[in-house]
Amino acid sequence: MNEDYVSDAFKQLFSKFWKGEAADLTGSSAVGYDEPFRCCQLRNFVQDPAGLLRDLRDQLLDLEFIEKNNDLYKFEQSGDLKNASSPAVTGLHRLLTGPLLAWLRELTGIALTDTVASTCSRYQFTDGLLCHDDELEGRRIAFVLYLVPPWEQGDGGLLDLFDRDESGQPRAVVRSLVPADNTLVLFEVTPESFHQVSEVLSDDKCRLSVNGWFHGPPVARPPPHVEARPPPRPPKSVEEDTVYAWINPIYLAEETQRDIRRQFEADSQIQLEDFLLPDKYAAVTAALRELPQWEAVGPANRRRVERCPPDQLPAEAAQCLALLESEALFLVLSQLTGLTLHRLAAEPTPEEGPASSADSADDDKDGSTAVCRTEVRRWRPGCYTLVHDHDASQREEALDARLFLGVEDWSDHLGGFTSYLARGEDTELLSVSPVPNALSLVYRDDETVHFVKYINSQAKSEVGAGWTRPLLRYDVLIGLLPPQEEAGRASGCQGCPGQALCQSQAGRDPAQDALNIRMRAIKHKVIVMSGKGGVGKSTVAACLAARLAQRGSTVAALDTDICGPSLPTLLAVSDQEITNSQWGWLPPVSPCGVKVLSVGSMLPSADAAVALRGPRKTHLVRSMLRDTLWGRLNYLVIDTPPGTSDEHLSLARLLRDTRPDGVVLVTTPQDLVCGLSCPTERVTSTTGVVRRQVTFCRKVGLNIIGMVENMAEFECPCCKERYPVLGGTGAAERLAADLGIPLLGTLPLDPALATRCESGSAHNYLGPESNTERALGSSHCLVLVLTLVLLLLPPVAVADVVASALGPLGGVRYHNCSCGVPMYPVGEKWDIATRIVNGQPARVEEFPWFVGLTRTKGYSSAPICGGSLITDRHVVTAGHCLLRHSGLFPDTTYALVGAWDWTDRFTARRSQIVKVYEGRPISTFDYAEGHIPEGDVAIMELEQPVELNPTAYPICLPPADLTLAKVKTGVLTGWGRFVEGGGQPDKVKRTSKTLKIMDYKECSRVPAMRQVLRRYPLPLTDRQLCALGDDEDTCQGDSGGPLMWYNEATERYHIIGLVSWGEGCNRPGIPGVYANMLNPNIRNYVTCQVSGGVTCRD
Repeated sequence: MNEDYVSDAFKQLFSKFWKGEAADLTGSSAVGYDEPFRCCQLRNFVQDPAGLLRDLRDQLLDLEFIEKNNDLYKFEQSGDLKNASSPAVTGLHRLLTGPLLAWLRELTGIALTDTVASTCSRYQFTDGLLCHDDELEGRRIAFVLYLVPPWEQGDGGLLDLFDRDESGQPRAVVRSLVPADNTLVLFEVTPESFHQVSEVLSDDKCRLSVNGWFHGPPVARPPPHVEARPPPRPPKSVEEDTVYAWINPIYLAEETQRDIRRQFEADSQIQLEDFLLPDKYAAVTAALRELPQWEAVGPANRRRVERCPPDQLPAEAAQCLALLESEALFLVLSQLTGLTLHRLAAEPTPEEGPASSADSADDDKDGSTAVCRTEVRRWRPGCYTLVHDHDASQREEALDARLFLGVEDWSDHLGGFTSYLARGEDTELLSVSPVPNALSLVYRDDETVHFVKYINSQAKSEVGAGWTRPLLRYDVLIGLLPPQEEAGRASGCQGCPGQALCQSQAGRDPAQDALNIRMRAIKHKVIVMSGKGGVGKSTVAACLAARLAQRGSTVAALDTDICGPSLPTLLAVSDQEITNSQWGWLPPVSPCGVKVLSVGSMLPSADAAVALRGPRKTHLVRSMLRDTLWGRLNYLVIDTPPGTSDEHLSLARLLRDTRPDGVVLVTTPQDLVCGLSCPTERVTSTTGVVRRQVTFCRKVGLNIIGMVENMAEFECPCCKERYPVLGGTGAAERLAADLGIPLLGTLPLDPALATRCESGSAHNYLGPESNTERALGSSHCLVLVLTLVLLLLPPVAVADVVASALGPLGGVRYHNCSCGVPMYPVGEKWDIATRIVNGQPARVEEFPWFVGLTRTKGYSSAPICGGSLITDRHVVTAGHCLLRHSGLFPDTTYALVGAWDWTDRFTARRSQIVKVYEGRPISTFDYAEGHIPEGDVAIMELEQPVELNPTAYPICLPPADLTLAKVKTGVLTGWGRFVEGGGQPDKVKRTSKTLKIMDYKECSRVPAMRQVLRRYPLPLTDRQLCALGDDEDTCQGDSGGPLMWYNEATERYHIIGLVSWGEGCNRPGIPGVYANMLNPNIRNYVTCQVSGGVTCRD
């Protein structure tokens, strides 16, 4: 810490300033401000910064960063610095928690505790943090230490301070602090400390900072501000001719309305394109663009948008608004959605018969037609809305109707889309993107919140040479509130998917759809239960999951035993942590290839206790099912706590829409004989437990797969005699027969199994080894697994599991997995806010076969080329990646397998770095350096095999009968640059839409391509193919990456091309050129080169 700041003179001055006895810090190297709230900048904070700051920056950038992206912010953040191990970061943390903490206690007079929260934040182009006051229990002093390059105001990323209006809400930015290297900013967290980090405008600078809070006694806060809202208005009347003069007649046709209503009833949302007639749409848009004045609407901690009062609208816009607020439109919307927004919509048809007297009485009531609130808004860079706890508009049931205008040049990477979430949850339920002349309809309940994502500075349109203007868009938002007296009744909620739940007063869970999407990617869900503890239920679950994985299935194990989790120990992942990414939890993977999610992996220590009430348990179970990146699985094995408690009821309810295959009951034989042989006596404890468990399953609709008897007998290691120590033999069979459920198998009481469990190798257990042949031939776990496979899988799938390892590629051995299976269902939607220029980031482990080729062993340099894993020892890439100038040579080349972000270590523990084998030359197909690569294919052999597991396995080679005539579209993935000459992304990106595939003849006839080919000496041949997208293409760094075709019949990806060359990046009308993997000569070449490798079954 700078010696100037610990001098007695400065300490006296600072203390007066902080306590309001001095207006500033004049006379020192620090700067202080008393308006809009007390804040100071301590320049040159670190003593002798030369060398120290450089090391600190480097070590901070080596930390694991997680992208933070929601309504309030977009940036990257590390974990708490108290967990860092690098010397410079550790030293900084000691400074914050030691000398600086004591200094602040002394000078501010605040009784600060020892709690200091500190993280590192990385803001880059278009990142920012919107207006807030840092309010959170215990936060007293906020700090920011900047570690930035030379920074100017035009670079953005400023710390903006807001003044307040008479209601205490933020009004306007009155002071902006420019980040300066080695400067510490301090301010007290109060109800007045509204601030923001403005959008970073520089595309080549990183705003790096260490920031956090010193904690102390909480301060009193005023009651939350509640905004006054205009009352909703009843609809207006318009002439019938007006409806036909404005609205596209297709939406007035009864057949169309019926189809739309059916879709809306299923999805609770729909977007109606070309809603207005073209001339009306053009007239309204033009009128709004000419409107000179718009009213800015805040406050900044809730929204920033521009609004036009209805009485100031131009004539065309006023006519449009009158239509949208009319009874006629309410009636049309009733027909389109099935919601009763107008009383005439509830009138029975002749087929339905006359209305009841109660219905007639309701129709005569005032308010039986919906009411509405309407806004005409303009959106430009810097506009947004936020979710706010005390926003009354976010706590009402309504139909949101948005008409988008003037958005012809809009794209989601600019922001401006509307995101819907369940209150208190992070998972997005729905994202609505602006589409010109589209009416978006979304039905939401009072537990669904929404926001409009911040519109960034890229929202500009070119006007003339060298200058741009803001790209503007408009919308008309109508919130239609159904009649309150009819909420939950058939006449008022017809068509709502949650109608039955509302009527039963059970409530509606808006997050269920997100959970269902996750669960539908899992073919089989097996729940393991026991009526009492100590019967070995978790052991059976672990053994079952591991053995299914060993037999070639993709498997995950979920431990819902919240208070007594044991799966992390049983499956040897207790030393691994669960990683939280922007798409959800990333579970650890066991040595046997099972993904494991358990509360045990979330606890800070092995002896930490979990104390949760029922509702919190339900919330946690739901989050584990919904927020985990399970990917595509053959099996999800769910371990449960003993008995029938909150966790079991939650599972039955949460999985009701994606029916689990059933329950495996685990029991032991004690007392069973008496219970079965003495029916006139009371049912004994264990018998009663099993029977109650069966009753519970049948009551909640869970199928019972069968029963497993554990600890059935003990084999003496000396005499080899077997003893039924817990009861008589055959008891489980009789109980199963009596209950009408199958007995799946028995497990012995074996000390060796206990040893295996404690060491995390229960999955290797085969049974008591009194005789090797008997142990291998009568594996109890294996009997259980095969029984389950036979029960759950069709005969074809069973045959595939036990098929011979031989395959069509003579020299290749098969591993028990399936090639080319995408980790996530194709077409599944995810957070649209993550889209980037010319594509979108692939999700974590979306393409487990993708390989990055680098020059270094580690995560310090970006991949030079892409590639694809086709066996455990072979990578296929482009031949031109091996030119001398590329720097990829056998002695310096490494294959990065299974990585998602080459700079982010949070997936490093799941990825593999393998050196290319030096002893064997890299093989290229018909490739000569110095000319256009006609046969641009190379096979690289790896020094050691890749461990094939759920996060790394090969892509399928194209079958011999696959031709270009069958392949219409393809998907790309790679680490290439965003734009021509631009920066290289950290994360693997993929095309968000499919590309059109063309053979070389069609490609040569494309007008723009003909111009390109005139400049090159060689024509295209059948060893090449082309692909063209609307606005997406490959770029520098994508070379060698796979062009993939998705076979919908087999649900697998096949590699059909390798990125070869192109004219620039994404130039209009110019296709990219790819090595044709469908060419018989190239395919045969690849087949011959991979002898000795291990791949997955086609």
